[in-house]
Amino acid sequence: LSAVLSNSISATGANGGSIVALGVDGPLAKVSNDGQDEPVAEVKPQLTPLEQRSVTLLFRDTKPQVLKSDSLAGAESDVLSVLAVPVVQDRQMIGFIALTSGTEDQFNTGHVELIDAIARQASISMDRTKLFAQVRSERRRFSVLISSMGDAVVAFDNQLRVTLLNPSAVEFLGSSEESLRGRSASEIITNDAFLDLLSRASENRADQYEEIAWDGKHLLTTVSPIGSEGLVSVFQDITFIKELQEAQLQLVEEKAKRVRATFDRYMSPKLVDRALNEESLMDKRERRKVAILFADMRGFTRMTAKFTPDDVVTILNEFFTELTQIAYAHQGTIIDIAGDELEVGFGVPFDLDDSCGLAVRAGLEMQRVYQGLAEKWQQQYGDKRLGLGVGIDFGEVIVGNVGSPTRMNYALVGLAVNASHALVTMAADGEVRFSTSVHENMENNELDANVESISDVELKGREGPNTIYVATLAGT
Repeated sequence: LSAVLSNSISATGANGGSIVALGVDGPLAKVSNDGQDEPVAEVKPQLTPLEQRSVTLLFRDTKPQVLKSDSLAGAESDVLSVLAVPVVQDRQMIGFIALTSGTEDQFNTGHVELIDAIARQASISMDRTKLFAQVRSERRRFSVLISSMGDAVVAFDNQLRVTLLNPSAVEFLGSSEESLRGRSASEIITNDAFLDLLSRASENRADQYEEIAWDGKHLLTTVSPIGSEGLVSVFQDITFIKELQEAQLQLVEEKAKRVRATFDRYMSPKLVDRALNEESLMDKRERRKVAILFADMRGFTRMTAKFTPDDVVTILNEFFTELTQIAYAHQGTIIDIAGDELEVGFGVPFDLDDSCGLAVRAGLEMQRVYQGLAEKWQQQYGDKRLGLGVGIDFGEVIVGNVGSPTRMNYALVGLAVNASHALVTMAADGEVRFSTSVHENMENNELDANVESISDVELKGREGPNTIYVATLAGT
């Protein structure tokens, strides 16, 4: 622009002048020449009164203007004529040329045409001035921004040389800004994972991000292209977050162990795995249709008076171990163990296909296994009067944790519970007694057992008289 101004002054015989680049917020830059000294370049300049008058006229009518003494009142005393020419690009005035003379008739039509042609060529340089100002402004804003950031930020040119870095980056890289600026990434950084990330971002011209381990820290590292000028990398220290995540994961795992230990008391491993995916399962209170099975050992009270405590506990442990495994195998959930009695729910806490059929078949399997236990105990303890009765009913019950703040049990409450307990009380040794409700809701009534029905039975929890069913193992 300085050269354009000098040539324009020489070609027109002007005494001096200026070229001004305009931005949205006012003058961006100015080159002025008084015809005697070297041209002066200014950024964000102040316009002289003459330049202000020139730009006002040019904005009003974007055509070259020749101003003479009669319209220059108040301007510089030695200026008698001015040639003002707009610099236009895409129909917008982006600047102007103003030439001054101490002669009133200095500028003729040929001068106007010549400077107008020069102005059209100057628009290219003027546009570069605007771009330079924008880049400088953006770089200044970027520098202020990254300087205030706690994360380390490093900018690279397209040859992957450091062009800019903030104080956090200087501290992180453990050197001075002067020793880092201008050096290639591979000279100052030995972390292969980051260098690979930087290389991919440079080749693909696309954002790249990755968690990187660096000197004992976990860094979330992002590398992004900046137009076509280079790349910027941001290092966010997430070591604390990772440690927190690991601590949370450990808490989750410990909680899962505690929940599994709780559920293991109630249900089979298969159901436990499913229950672990429902954290609030044990807090639910709901109505469900459930098949309830009670298994009761006959002769238990007499046994406790006759046998030693060790023998009683050994027998009960074997009894509940075998029956619990049978319940699990048939997808049952252990609701309660009390004295010599076992309570099992089928269809709780999850729905089951044919819960009634599973319950009856579990009861028959308990009778079959119990026969082997009874024979073993007779050989060991010489008493054959221990037996097993099973009772089953099906109906709607309320399910939930019941008890006091210091002791809670997963429990079933409802008429079906009472009815199934009444059935087990009626059941003789070797019998599985179940209600009409169970019989009607079994999907497959074919059992490997002898089944008989008994009518006109008064059953607690059921309006009577009722028909109940008695199943015994085939061949007994």
